Amino acid sequence: MKTPIISIIIPVYNAASYLETCLNSIISQTFEDYEVIMIDDGSTDESGIVCDLYSKKDKRFQVIHQKNSGVSNARNVGLTVSQGEYILFVDSDDYIGDKLLEKLTCQISKSNADLIIFGYNEVKQDGIHTVEFHPECDFCNHEMVLQDVLTDKITNFLWNKMYKRILWSNVRFPIGYQYEDLFVLPKVFSRARIVTWIPDSLYYYNRTNDNSITGKNNDFSSWNRYNKFRAYTEHEKVAKEMGISLAINWAVSRCIHEGIKALYIDCSDHKLSRDEKNEIYEYLKYHKSKLISNKYKILKKCALSYPMLFNLYGYLRYCQVRLKSR
Repeated sequence: MKTPIISIIIPVYNAASYLETCLNSIISQTFEDYEVIMIDDGSTDESGIVCDLYSKKDKRFQVIHQKNSGVSNARNVGLTVSQGEYILFVDSDDYIGDKLLEKLTCQISKSNADLIIFGYNEVKQDGIHTVEFHPECDFCNHEMVLQDVLTDKITNFLWNKMYKRILWSNVRFPIGYQYEDLFVLPKVFSRARIVTWIPDSLYYYNRTNDNSITGKNNDFSSWNRYNKFRAYTEHEKVAKEMGISLAINWAVSRCIHEGIKALYIDCSDHKLSRDEKNEIYEYLKYHKSKLISNKYKILKKCALSYPMLFNLYGYLRYCQVRLKSR
């Protein structure tokens, strides 16, 4: 069987209400040399049945059924079994414009790009809002592109980019963590020699599904903040490997910021283990940044030297959040 140009990887979990819209948007593509890998991650609704129907009516669609293991594991399975020269990730509650693949492959033929970025649309209750991509840096300068990724000027969304397969060699999503995009994209970008972009916004990001992975993220959660802390340590690691000092300082500031938040939120929700808290404390002891605000300099000092005062701040923030949520 001929190797497809593009592999589209779709992790699926209880998305029956949105899945047909997603899959139909792929079938409608004007460019047809692709395969679709649907990983049914132990869905308890009709999602698995929908995947089976599409795999039977279109030979380009392949479904893998597995026990629920999380979105990272599902994407890793997709990376392992896919065959395409390029990889595109689509979430099962999102959909794509019918010319997305055509425009991406046209850009490949012009530039032989390793990675292509494109705009997207946010689908909200009040309508569709376009988010165009306009790069601030010179895309001919690999270090500037990577610096913008490491400092979040280029968003670390997984799905508004198409990647050459080789970029994912020995790179996989971390199991058991949220913000998995933040963990892996710096490494993937560091390997890309030619990065380019198209102005079109042809990905539709569904913000109406409260059950999506993004919808479930809760800012006032010590576990979620710890996840971000860990992800930004990966940014710091890549920045050090590439010797980009501005990105190193920025990543350290984010680690300090997220680590402090994780610790004071944990005073009320108690989601972190002793080892996870000690990991943050050790980081705070040996890292500093001129980029953090005076407020977080004070909180860092309190976390390390005045734990009762720090815990009191955590309790007050908890009360503030509870009052706002009423």
